[in-house]
Amino acid sequence: MSASGGSQERQPHRIGGSGRADPDGDSGLDSATSGEPVNVARGKLADQLRAAGRTDAAVEAAFREVPRHAFLPEMEPVQAYQDRAVVILSDGEGLPVSASTQPAMTAIMLRQLGLGPGHRVLEVGTGTGYNAALIACLVGNQESVVTIDVFPQLIEQARGNLTAAGYAGVRVVCGDGAAGAPDYAPFNRIIVTTDMWDFPPQWWTQLRPGGRIVLPLSIRGIQLSVGLDNAGDHLVSGSACRCSFIRMAGAMSGPESLIALGPQPGLHAQAVDGPVPEAIALYEALSGPAAEEPTGLWASSIAEVADLDLWLTLTEPGLTMDARLREDVTP
Repeated sequence: MSASGGSQERQPHRIGGSGRADPDGDSGLDSATSGEPVNVARGKLADQLRAAGRTDAAVEAAFREVPRHAFLPEMEPVQAYQDRAVVILSDGEGLPVSASTQPAMTAIMLRQLGLGPGHRVLEVGTGTGYNAALIACLVGNQESVVTIDVFPQLIEQARGNLTAAGYAGVRVVCGDGAAGAPDYAPFNRIIVTTDMWDFPPQWWTQLRPGGRIVLPLSIRGIQLSVGLDNAGDHLVSGSACRCSFIRMAGAMSGPESLIALGPQPGLHAQAVDGPVPEAIALYEALSGPAAEEPTGLWASSIAEVADLDLWLTLTEPGLTMDARLREDVTP
């Protein structure tokens, strides 16, 4: 998946994430053990995704078939089967701009997508090419899968990865994913693997009637992987799941501002809307002692407040900025 650019450096890093399935982060499902055969590690990952309820039978079979390590050649092969996202491209400040999505989140989105034999699919955000290979496995025809990314170096690498893994028939396009791929439209399914703050009309026009798009939609900084069905003159949401993706690059890059906090490389805050905070003052406030303010409200379990942040984002007019701290990923 791809996001905003700068000068790039290709190297793998682990990153964390948030959400119900720990998307793009550590879900506790790590399966790879040093020294075990790659096929065993791949099978363990599929087993654990199934046990956690992430897969159906078809998605599970695709995870068993497609070799993720072929798409992460910089990593030790067995380590590629940990249930973690892997950053594959960083900008000049060390912030990630593209990553191989956490397998658990990939499985969730593929289930949301509801792929079937014969479907024509567009993927926006090629990354390593791994997701495109999984999709090709699920629809049964490599040439029915089109994947697009804005970064030429990722496109070149993805083509090589797909060929090495036996998926050379997947159509790999270099371009701004916000425009879709009109030369290959219409599509039965569209999947987006970058954080989106809006919905480009080109995607809707390239989606067949009754087709479905799954995308990470940012709601003032909180991301939901939303499944939307094309009902002609409107879209109908059939599923939504918390997620965490790198923001889109190109024409639909979001309006968020990243603010460096303190010594760098280090922490950054993401200002989603409202006035951009002053970096020194924000860093001093966050570095100081914590202050607790009782609300007078009680919850019987953490589940009761699991989506409190989303509720506040949607209902509280005074909430004008969402700041998310993220560690610099430069090794």
